[in-house]
Amino acid sequence: MTNRQEYDVAVVGAGITGLICARQLHQAGYRVAVLDKSRGVGGRLATRRLHGTWADHGTCYLSVEDDRFRGFVEQLIAAGVLQVWTDTIHELGADGQLQPRGPVDRYVAPLGMTAVAKFLSADLTLHLNHRVEALELTTAGWCLRALAGSETESKWVEVLAPAIVIAIPAPQAQLLLQPLADLVSPELIERLQAVNFFPSLSVMAGYPPELLSEWQRAYPGVKAMTVLDDPTLAWVGLDSSKRSSPTQPVFVIQSSATFADRYLDTADLQPPATELLHHLATRLQPWLASPDWMQIHRWRYAFTRQPLGADYLAAPTSLPLVCSGDWCTGRKVNNGFGAGLATAAWIMTKLPTIKI
Repeated sequence: MTNRQEYDVAVVGAGITGLICARQLHQAGYRVAVLDKSRGVGGRLATRRLHGTWADHGTCYLSVEDDRFRGFVEQLIAAGVLQVWTDTIHELGADGQLQPRGPVDRYVAPLGMTAVAKFLSADLTLHLNHRVEALELTTAGWCLRALAGSETESKWVEVLAPAIVIAIPAPQAQLLLQPLADLVSPELIERLQAVNFFPSLSVMAGYPPELLSEWQRAYPGVKAMTVLDDPTLAWVGLDSSKRSSPTQPVFVIQSSATFADRYLDTADLQPPATELLHHLATRLQPWLASPDWMQIHRWRYAFTRQPLGADYLAAPTSLPLVCSGDWCTGRKVNNGFGAGLATAAWIMTKLPTIKI
């Protein structure tokens, strides 16, 4: 039997855009449901709990880009979610030299960047582990059909709402809406197809506690570095420096898009993780090739290559349907934040006129 639930707005995607949009609508008094295929909220605001600590394997930090986002960051600081991490990120050149870039404050969550998403979702109605498989415009409104639960135990859930927000990566939105191309317009599908992404592989690695002093002697004051002109590496962060009482040095290493492309559909990612660490060891310290433990995560849609160029993409349908995300205007959290605000504002101009 299919479970059916009704709301004013259904938001597909619990990343920064979906959560900001849902929070704005919820605070305005609308009944909002957020559906996401994952077990947790945040999207690329991702933290993994492992070996007694945390590792931010998605968004590494937040920086203030405009006054509106500054207000959001200050709210998170006041709530105890964020704190300043560093004002300097280094650049590792092809010649092996490190150059500091700053001073610009970078903010992190000591309990992991997912804490930002948890803060935003505290009062929202969440349907996690809900993979939206189909969307239909009916006489009762938009009907979302989602498969809820695990692969071994799942059920179909239907969500009815007069307004839909699709806040997932553009390629995923395009797949969901392709069967409705004539309804949502071929132009919308084409604009979604034009948005593409760079992939990335993120390796989380922990090392013996005594090696922290080795790092600090070799790279005093260095908490993170971007890697320039390297076909394998893009980012190296001493992730444990974000924690209040780290027990061991933990690094997050992000690959280049070129390296990730080679392994994007590889079933076993342990060999590329090992390759990435060995390459890192040749660039920095030999001991980085031999961690106590490591895990790897594949980001198929890590960074927007070609943004949409607008805050959202609305369909010319009788009931509101809109696609949005950080990919609309860029690749950072502040882009997703702005997209969420703009999308919520657009939805609120449409809801009062709805007649079902």
